Amino acid sequence: MTDLKFAFIITYGRSGSTLLQGVLNSLEGTHILGENGNLIQYLFEMQKKLDSIQHSVGENKWRTEKDPFFGIDYLTFDLIAKATRSFVTDMAMASWTETRPPRMVGFKEIRYPHMQNPQEMLNWMRRVFPEAIFIFNKRSLDNVLNSGMFLEHSDEARKELRKQFEAFDAIMSQHDQQDQNSILLDYDTYRDDAAYISESLSRVGITIPTDLVATVMEKKHSYTWKGK
Repeated sequence: MTDLKFAFIITYGRSGSTLLQGVLNSLEGTHILGENGNLIQYLFEMQKKLDSIQHSVGENKWRTEKDPFFGIDYLTFDLIAKATRSFVTDMAMASWTETRPPRMVGFKEIRYPHMQNPQEMLNWMRRVFPEAIFIFNKRSLDNVLNSGMFLEHSDEARKELRKQFEAFDAIMSQHDQQDQNSILLDYDTYRDDAAYISESLSRVGITIPTDLVATVMEKKHSYTWKGK
């Protein structure tokens, strides 16, 4: 599947990302999975750990089997990147049921804002997936924080979440402005406007007819919480 494309929905909880997931999956040959607990973060952390060890022991491709770090110089970024792309592909193919292979795969994730340095993670993802489409998604933070997912959090916890989400909004906006393969969508704009979704996605090379988007939007896409 050398022509396989990747797309990722990048956001925070209760922002409408499941609806976007449904819209993308309405496109023939597309298989965008739901959340996975930010599994890709562990591959990113593996890369950081490897970089740290290699820096501490220094470069030496002449190490022998008698050296405690024998072979570590050959554990390159390209090797980790290849494994990461393969992992994401295999993860998608595990639930792909059609005979023809998919043309585009990926997943959505909402846990980036809670990381210590989400910008660093996204920069690494862009290196690993240089041609991937990053679909960023935001929503009014008042509506996000008043949803059932966060309604029972303490006032202090909600204040901290607001800070995290505000910082991530800024990161998403920066990628939208500086990365030609990224797009930032606003749930408060597209929730009743199928044309907005269709036109926005077309700017990053994803063509979904407005009427198809509208059909998807008629169906409920959400996780059920006690609150809103």
